[in-house]
Amino acid sequence: MNGQAPAKGWFQTSFVFQSPRLLPWKTTLENADFGLEMRYPGMPRNVRLDRARAELRKVGLGGDFDKMPTMLSGGEKQRVAIARALAMEPEIILMDGPFSALDHASRSRLRQQILDLWAERKKTILFVTRDIDEALFLADRIVVLTHKPTQVAKVITVTEPRPRDLGKSDELAQRRDQLVTLLEEPQIA
Repeated sequence: MNGQAPAKGWFQTSFVFQSPRLLPWKTTLENADFGLEMRYPGMPRNVRLDRARAELRKVGLGGDFDKMPTMLSGGEKQRVAIARALAMEPEIILMDGPFSALDHASRSRLRQQILDLWAERKKTILFVTRDIDEALFLADRIVVLTHKPTQVAKVITVTEPRPRDLGKSDELAQRRDQLVTLLEEPQIA
């Protein structure tokens, strides 16, 4: 990673999983701070908490610092997980289907928030999804993988400028058709 072995490069990476993986005994703020606490134990607590507060504000949870996870909706929990990843100030964010368990409205809001955060920071985001429209909305490049043994089946570049309207773009409609056809192939489907 940037010329470093994975053991050193992992400090430049943060993760957001399908499940928010919040600790039930910690507040929203403490959960957003947890990654920093674990990765940088020597970082002063007030510095960690300030970074966590700033990221929670950016994902729309500035008024929820003291809430426990049971008090949050699914979308709010996922935003805490995103804030936790961003607080690490990574070069690369790995997101494994982070919106898969959310309702349509929450997914749409979070997709736009991810794009806004990406536009602000210009960090690399590797986003895993099984949702074609989500991939077309978010991605500059879509990498389609085969079944095991996993290989790259196709890399599709998306050049349509943002904001993207999937219902009004011929290019996106063509890319969508291409992906649907590709995903119907036996080695991929």
